[in-house]
Amino acid sequence: MDDAREYLEKVYAKQGMKSRAITAQLDDLEESEELLTTAQAELQKEKTETQKLIQSAKEQTKEEKRVIAEFNNSVTQTIQSFPKQRQSAIIETATKAIDIINEIGKDPKAYVQFMDLLSYYKNGSFDLSVFEKQGTSKAVSGLRDKISASRITSASKANNPDSILEKAEYELVV
Repeated sequence: MDDAREYLEKVYAKQGMKSRAITAQLDDLEESEELLTTAQAELQKEKTETQKLIQSAKEQTKEEKRVIAEFNNSVTQTIQSFPKQRQSAIIETATKAIDIINEIGKDPKAYVQFMDLLSYYKNGSFDLSVFEKQGTSKAVSGLRDKISASRITSASKANNPDSILEKAEYELVV
């Protein structure tokens, strides 16, 4: 009986009842011989709430695991969409990502470069077209320089009578 009274005292205090009101309530329950029944009902209610919290936590954990698995599958599919030679580099980088980011944070130049790269992230992906244009521009420029150098060499040989003679001699020999 004393345990039931102590338990209900704590329950009512948690509910915000003042100590005089708690004492009066408990005295009334004791006089009407409902103290034990009320304590058992409160205990059952507490157990039910605890069970609900546990069930909610289990469901939340299950949902979190499902979201993580879905994300991992999406990452795997995305990696597989890259060219084979890039896939292993991406996987290797992914396993070291935290270390790489920590290292970047220690170097001001690398940090600014990383922030520059992150500035190209919009609407759920990186817009790397700027880098593609730069790469294409450099490749085209290098090809143009080679063609120009080839023309200059060809033109100077074409205007040189000795080179014409060499070609003629070469053609006769063959």
